[in-house]
This record gives sequence, C-alpha cells and structure tokens, in this order.
Amino acid sequence: MDEAVDAVDASGAELPKVNIVAIGHIDHGKSTLIGRLVYDSNQLKPDRLEEIKSVMKKLNKEKFEYAFILDTFQEEREGAMTIDTVQVPFKSGKYLYNFIDCPGHKEFVKNMISGASYGEMAMFVVAAKPGEGVQSQSKEHAWRAKKLGIGGVAVAVNKMDTVNYDKVKFEAIVSDVRSMLDTMGYDLGKVRFVPVSAMEGDNVTKKSANMGWYAGPTLVEVLDSMAVVPSPPVEKPLRLPVQDCYKIGGETVIVGRVETGKVGVGDEVVIKPGGERGIVKSIKLWNEERKAAAAGDNIGLVVDGISKIERGDVFGKLGSEPGVGREFDAEIFILEENAEVEVGKEYVIRCGTNRLKCKVEKIVNKIDPRSGLVVGKDVGELKTDDAGIVRFAAPHAFVIEKQSDIPQLGRILVRDNETTIGVGVVKEIHC
Repeated sequence: MDEAVDAVDASGAELPKVNIVAIGHIDHGKSTLIGRLVYDSNQLKPDRLEEIKSVMKKLNKEKFEYAFILDTFQEEREGAMTIDTVQVPFKSGKYLYNFIDCPGHKEFVKNMISGASYGEMAMFVVAAKPGEGVQSQSKEHAWRAKKLGIGGVAVAVNKMDTVNYDKVKFEAIVSDVRSMLDTMGYDLGKVRFVPVSAMEGDNVTKKSANMGWYAGPTLVEVLDSMAVVPSPPVEKPLRLPVQDCYKIGGETVIVGRVETGKVGVGDEVVIKPGGERGIVKSIKLWNEERKAAAAGDNIGLVVDGISKIERGDVFGKLGSEPGVGREFDAEIFILEENAEVEVGKEYVIRCGTNRLKCKVEKIVNKIDPRSGLVVGKDVGELKTDDAGIVRFAAPHAFVIEKQSDIPQLGRILVRDNETTIGVGVVKEIHC
C-alpha cells in the first residue's frame, strides 16, 4: 500500500503512531474492513480510486470492493485472497495507525506470524454470517497473537447485514469469542466488541441506523480508546547485542543496536557471556559523537578494558547483567511446508545477533494451535503447523532471555538447511 497519509492532526501536531494487526479467518472481511476505514475517511487518492474501479470493471464486479484497496498485486485480485502481509496507514482523529493486514488462509500463516510480531494491539474480525462465526483459523490466529505478546483486542463482528442486524446473533458471537479468548489467557478487560458491516459501512466510522439496539462506540472510536502508543523500552536493563567490530583510527568500534535500556559515556559495562568489564569511552551515532544512547539507537561503541568481543555477545550493566544459558525451553511454531523438528537433531537457532547450532534434547509437549490445548507429551517430533514446547541444548553458554523478561532477546528463529522452518519464544532457561 503506497498511499501517503499526513501524520498530523487538524492543528498540525504530529499524531502518535500505533501498529495494529488485523487477524481472523479467511473471508471474514479483514481486508474489506480496513479498505472501508481508508475509503470512508477520504484517505484514498483519486487516481488510486480510479485504478480500483478500472480493475473492478475488468473483473465484472458490480459493487465496490473495498478489499481491492489493499490487494495491490494482480494475482491477489484475481485469486480473491490476500497472500502477503500488507501494511496500510490510516489516520483517525487521534492516531496514525499502521494496519498490518495478516492473511487468513492456512497456507499463509507464516506471513501472519511476521505481521503479528509488529503489532501492539489487534483487530480481530469474526463474521456473523450464518455458518461462520468462530472458525479454526479464528482460534489459531488468536492463540498465536497471544503467544506473540498482543494483549488489547478490538473484536469487529462483521457482516451484520447478512443476519438482518440481529442483536441475538451478535450476542451469540460475543459469547463464543469471549469464551475462546478467556480460555487462551486474554485479559477480557482489554477486549471490546463492535457489530459492523464493512461492506455497508455500519458502525465502522459512523454510527449505524440499522442497529438501534447498539448504543456503543464505532469501530474507530473503540480503536482510539484502546490504542497503546509504543515507546522504546528505555526503562529496562541495558541490552546491546554486538553485530560487528571495526578498527577505526586505532580504536575498536563495536557496532550494534541498543535493544533495551540506556548507555552513556563513562558507564561501567559488562559483556556476556565472557564477563569482561569495561568503561564506555565514546558513543558514535551516524558519525557524530554522543554522550548517551537509548533503546532503538544503532550505535558504535568504544569501550576501554574489554579485549575479547564476538558477534552475538551482549552488553549490559553491573547488577542487571544479560542472562546466560546453554539449555532452554522455547514454545515454537512450525511454519515451513514439509518441515519437522525431531528429538536428537541439530538446528541453527537465531537469537538477537547470535547464530548457533542447538540440539533438540526433548519435545516437552505438543500443542494444538487451534485450541491451545496440549495434545501430546514427550513426543518425538513436531511437523508443519504444529506447535509445542521444545528443549534445546547449545554447545556452549550464550546470551538468551525469557520472552517475559526481555522480549527482544526472548524470540528465536529455527533454521534447517538455510531455511527458517519455525519461530518461537523462550519460556525457561535451565542452565
């Protein structure tokens, strides 16, 4: 999506930016709903609108297809299915949202995972149309989003026009979704429900005249009331993974991104897993000298007193040093077709800037991603679309954190033969 959206409000002040991931079952109307939001708020360029109408005419579409606003590739238009993660800016009165439209089709769950990892909140779309409601992929997406740390959820009960805007049908969907999210561990106090029709525009940006029984806010108003503006995790302990080292003017410049916390000239730091200590001599940011840097900054660091530095090492401060382990449990999702994770086999684990071979010591349990329930214990393998808790053992200690403590160093990629076959989050570190 290449629409330019001014990131300012009516007074000219810059709007806070919020990422929001759209999840739900295939054909429940995620793309149509986001397209309606963009269309109704007059954020679509005239030439873009004409392009969509031209495509509709070629495909013999009689009614305006809001999903075409998102479906930027010809094959997606013809296939009537979003096949990649599409990011769409949308400006409300209070925020500039970056909608991440995640595919609903089973084959494209991998893209959904990568999309969800950027979201602070979710818009969960469930269709009220007879025979739809909560489906298998509805459950799978909700469960995966929860495991990736998304908490606040705006539930759009879509296609209310197909059930004559029936209050009873809406309440039945609400009951089903609440029960499902409660079972998965969501905080129901952070879940809101809105009856909408993306196709007709009911309760999307304007109150619906067809649902007098609903006195609540529109979808946009719900999003604005729930929005969480992301802020760099500067209050967390310092974590600066080493990407590389260069010799510049006789000094060793350590390059990396400050993932969490802050660092300043004169700070005493420690590098793990080695444990050497040193004093920060200088900080370079875009070839400029800085006195300090914080989470989100890509910097060059000159440190006195540390001699052994390798890619994958992580800087911290005394008293809040990076966690080190060799054996850990991770909850992983197998994404690649015809892939498997087997007990006794080695896989390349990527965590932060680290890449090292780890052996699968044990598959603690197997989880059904559609229900979140454990369906097997101490199993021999996980295959495509499976999830589970896997115990890995590295050849030596390295920096790794629990996802609940330092998310930035608690996420892993699992690779086999140069292919990423799974993603996961670290649950426990044993030694």
